[in-house]
Amino acid sequence: MNYKYFGVMLLVVAAMAGLIFVATDDNDSVASLGQTEDIIINTQIPATTGQLPFYKVLYEELEEKSSPDIMDTKDSILSEKESLEIASQFIQKHGGLPEDAYFYGVESLYLKQINKSSGEPVVEAEYPVMTEVTYKRNINGMPVVGPGDTITISLGENGEITYFSKSWRMLEEIGTMEVISGEEAIEKLKAGQIMRNPVGETSPAVEIHKIELGYFSATPDSEQEYYEPVWIFRGVNRNGDNVTRIVGGVAK
Repeated sequence: MNYKYFGVMLLVVAAMAGLIFVATDDNDSVASLGQTEDIIINTQIPATTGQLPFYKVLYEELEEKSSPDIMDTKDSILSEKESLEIASQFIQKHGGLPEDAYFYGVESLYLKQINKSSGEPVVEAEYPVMTEVTYKRNINGMPVVGPGDTITISLGENGEITYFSKSWRMLEEIGTMEVISGEEAIEKLKAGQIMRNPVGETSPAVEIHKIELGYFSATPDSEQEYYEPVWIFRGVNRNGDNVTRIVGGVAK
């Protein structure tokens, strides 16, 4: 199984079974280039830092293992705390975490059977599938966003490791780049000049609660030559879903 399509396969299997795949936490979405939204800034704009390092990608570490029963529903799954402990032990036995990795989150995933006959969706039954533990990356204390540079461990019944994937690019600092101001980044955001990513949806209105500088990591096993600074906007859409918007941060 190729982990680039793992999330899509979850949805396909759920649809075939007449079920809805649900996680306990909302995942961030990333909008595509050229789609505009009503942007509400409800946070302070960080001061411009002037110049930041940029990096050349030397190579990418890729690893993936999957159990045949990963998508099967289970009688039960471990708690998120227990799953995190087992995932940490698994990582230590497989070389440990990269020094710039950090714990991103853990969530329990279920297939839920929904009845909409009364007009309002009603959960009739839910079936545990897995608990998923995720690690992501910081560079010099700044976040790396995007689908790459991610370590994922999924656990099934009795703590069995049902899925493991690692995408981690080896980087070499090769200089610094002048970054645009936060105000300029907001103008790009409002103009719809958002970095392209196939995951996520736009919303008529997005309220931004956090603005920060960081880096973008492209889809695992795709070509990416450099890591350059980006501005990252985090907030919620009108449905209350978490969203992330990313704009290029390099001054031209």
